[in-house]
Amino acid sequence: EPNTTSPTHDDLSETCLHAPRAKYSAVESPRELTQKGVPFYINADRLDTLRYRYRTTRRKLDRNGLAKGVIDLSRIQMQKIGAWSLVHRPLPYYCTKRTVVWNYGHIPLGIQHYLGSLESFSYRSDGNTKRKGWYQQAFITDGGPDDEIRPWIQGFCDSVGPTLALELLKGAGILPKKVDDYNSAINS
Repeated sequence: EPNTTSPTHDDLSETCLHAPRAKYSAVESPRELTQKGVPFYINADRLDTLRYRYRTTRRKLDRNGLAKGVIDLSRIQMQKIGAWSLVHRPLPYYCTKRTVVWNYGHIPLGIQHYLGSLESFSYRSDGNTKRKGWYQQAFITDGGPDDEIRPWIQGFCDSVGPTLALELLKGAGILPKKVDDYNSAINS
């Protein structure tokens, strides 16, 4: 029997929850701010969640885009899963259009979407065709600096220890030399 209630939040009683997103631009902060609260052995400049602190205003749908669908698998019925899906509505039977435009603050979950550097943005196979889009979004700072995600790195390092943290983060933020190397890595 599917679960139908949430003791945490009324809107979490839905099978499909649309988590709103806030886009973070490519505006960088001084190193003393990006490294603040980060263990000394971690290079914050290699992690987008620490490197980029400036975001768009959360309530502007035109800048942040549609919310992302999150499914509570304990509530779905297999016979109601369709053959198609979209990233914003992964299971159309459960993910209705009415919740795709929810704003931050409506539910206790949000997605932080990092634009990243032009180098990393352009590295993707579609990057060259979308450079104009990067320039349109790269310098938006109307939401100001936001550090709400920053504690993750200290919690991560505390839970796994310095040695394992460094091993698990090895290569993070470093692009392979060629696009072919990248495509081979993700397709293998």
